Amino acid sequence: MDSSEKDSKRSEPAAAQPGYTQARGRARRRHLLDAAREILNEKSIGDVSLQEISDHAKIPISSAYHFYGNKNALFAALAVDFGNELADVLASPLPADDVGCWEDIIDIAIERAANWYAENPSARQLLIGGKASPDIKLSDRVNDERLGEIIEAAIAENFVLPEFENRREKFFYFIEIADLMMSLSEIYHGEIKEEVVTEAKIACKSYLGAFLPKYLNRVEADPETGSQA
Repeated sequence: MDSSEKDSKRSEPAAAQPGYTQARGRARRRHLLDAAREILNEKSIGDVSLQEISDHAKIPISSAYHFYGNKNALFAALAVDFGNELADVLASPLPADDVGCWEDIIDIAIERAANWYAENPSARQLLIGGKASPDIKLSDRVNDERLGEIIEAAIAENFVLPEFENRREKFFYFIEIADLMMSLSEIYHGEIKEEVVTEAKIACKSYLGAFLPKYLNRVEADPETGSQA
């Protein structure tokens, strides 16, 4: 066997192997997203550049452009992350002792969302601020449909939820109502004020109350498993 045949049987350097390259690419994307989150916690979206994000992440600017093309593409990817985080917050188990009627679930959901936004200034900028690009806003609208489905499912898990025309759409609109009120508070005050949270609860319950009776029957628990049927 000559030297060329031996060389052909050697393993490729780790950096050239597809799995390594893909893992490094994912890691670099994650570093860029984390850097953008940290910067947006302190600075306005309009004052942030892709160069600043790449410097903060210690990623070459050429790689940043390769992954995202421009800062709005990076912000759109970060907005997806935020949408997933907020969905997880709203989907977390409800405290049984605090749920006496469907309206309590609405109150808990809005309170959870407001608390999460308070802890994430960068998310407020991207999801409910006034300076995010149309692409980001469109992505958030799509995520709002999922949030509406989460709350619809939470109510149906605890109460006998009646069918009515365009029910899923109505739960999406309820999310948009809460979103708009929090957005206005963020734009005008730079925060979600507590009185706005209270008013958002009132507005959302009034809207859904046009389609739901105030009190719904409880979903009965399965006597064998103890879980709700």
